[in-house]
Amino acid sequence: MYEVLSRMDVPEDERTVIIENIFQVLESANTMLPICVDIKRVTCRLQYMRDRSDQMIPRVTNESMDTYEVRPIPAAKSFIKDLERVGLDDSEDVKESCVICMECFEGGVQAIRLPCSHIFHENCSVQWLMTSHLCPLCRYPMPCEEDLLGH
Repeated sequence: MYEVLSRMDVPEDERTVIIENIFQVLESANTMLPICVDIKRVTCRLQYMRDRSDQMIPRVTNESMDTYEVRPIPAAKSFIKDLERVGLDDSEDVKESCVICMECFEGGVQAIRLPCSHIFHENCSVQWLMTSHLCPLCRYPMPCEEDLLGH
């Protein structure tokens, strides 16, 4: 009986009291027949529940963080394909550098101008927009597939 109460998470000091009460009933029954004990009253201790929740909250939080995965939203492929391509010459555009790869623009290089007017190397722009629909400088949102589908 002690093991059954233990598996029910009855506190140790209360197990002894419960078993003593059962034996008192047995002595007064004065019988050799087997008895069946039916537990009709259950008391929950909030402190006990709070102790368990203190352990449970970090575990559940960690599990939810493990299953949550941040997925960047790429720009729509049709949008990337239709972006304005610009050839850079020795004008002011060449004096700047591509903030994606941090390399200077050279004259005669093919670049892409985003709707926000920022200019990047063509390859850098395409790779960036395949993983993120936001301008790497100003976070201007480019259309993504969901936008084009009307969601």
